[in-house]
Order: sequence, then C-alpha cells, then structure tokens
Amino acid sequence: MLLVFGVVAAACSSMSVRTDFDRTVKFGKYSTFDFYAGPQGMNQLMLKRVRRAVASELRAKGLRRPISARADLMVEIRMRQHSEPRANSVSVGYGSWWGWGGGISTSQVSRVPVGSLVIDLVDGRTNELVWRGVAEGVLGKDPQRRAERIYKAVREMFSGFPPGRR
Repeated sequence: MLLVFGVVAAACSSMSVRTDFDRTVKFGKYSTFDFYAGPQGMNQLMLKRVRRAVASELRAKGLRRPISARADLMVEIRMRQHSEPRANSVSVGYGSWWGWGGGISTSQVSRVPVGSLVIDLVDGRTNELVWRGVAEGVLGKDPQRRAERIYKAVREMFSGFPPGRR
C-alpha cells in the first residue's frame, strides 16, 4: 500500500518549465528550422518523440523545414535522466477528545526517475544561441506516460514563442 501511495504521489509531481531568449533578436526573421544530430548514447526513442513535438510546435508557429539550404534556426536537444530519493510517509491514528488514542506511522524512501530536457534554438547564420527552453520533472516508468509528459512540456515551452513577436 505504501509503495502504491508513493508512486501515485510521485506521478502527480509537476514538471517545471522555463524559457529564456536573447532580447535583441527579431524572431520574425526566422522562417525555417532543422535539427542538429543528437548525441551518441541518447535514447533514440525519446529523441524521436522530442523532435516530433518540437517540429509540431514550430510548424504551428509558421516555421517550416528547409528543402536544401541551411535552416534559419537549428534545434539542439539534450536530455538527461537520473533518479532522486523521495520519502513517502503514511500515518493512521485514532483517538478521542479525552487524550487517549494511538496510531501508526511509517515512512519509506524510494527512488523515482527524474528527467531534464533542454531545447536550444541557434541562429543558423551566426551560430549563436537565441532561445532556450528547459523542462525538469518526474518522468514515471510507463513509456506512454513519459511521451505524454514530453509533449506537454514542449507545448508549454513553445506557448510564448516567438518571444516579443517582433
């Protein structure tokens, strides 16, 4: 029972998403995007999911993939996964108003998978970073749930893109 409670509590944890960008850049000048090759050793299934999510968001913002020329924006994706300890406590008690009673309390520490996703948009001409999105949070063990969290995080990252609407 405690293990189930801990897994449910961890699964309800929120994902932290934040973005930053170069305030001197006029994002309206960008019309195409492409991806850098992902680093060796990265989970290729997760990388595909992130690329699909990013491509979908950027297409929705009016950008397209170039046919032959270098893209205006290059997308770099980095992912990292580690596990963190989470303490789960449950207390059950009984008693009355007259000061007597009893109860039981127990705690268990488990490790939950936590992931970080960093998406950088780099100017294809100058090779300078112009925008960064970062998402961090509990992933869960179910691949379908992980995919859903990736899409949600990427959608949230790009909700304010392009910044400044210049």
